[in-house]
Amino acid sequence: MAARGSEEVVILRPGQPDRYGSIGESVEVGRLKNCVVIPRVSGETEDRGVVIISGYQIWAPEIVGQVSPKATDLLQVRGELHNVDGVPGDYRSKRGRRLGDMIYTLRSGT
Repeated sequence: MAARGSEEVVILRPGQPDRYGSIGESVEVGRLKNCVVIPRVSGETEDRGVVIISGYQIWAPEIVGQVSPKATDLLQVRGELHNVDGVPGDYRSKRGRRLGDMIYTLRSGT
């Protein structure tokens, strides 16, 4: 049995540039419910050995009707915006049954 998460992640699609070059606002396209969110730390440390969280590893369970994120999307995790790092992958059981998406994120500069 897969782990049960309790966090919700918001999927935002970045706005498209108009003919003048200005970028429109991001639009919410869906929410990932019951996610397991695990912090990813960078290799650097601050004063007194405090680690820096550079992003998250997110497991989003397979729920009917739930939108899967794309590599170009922004994710709002725990109130912060994060870029999707790479392409979201399938998370499967040992028997090959799809259990959900595995998504890696990096903290967004915007």
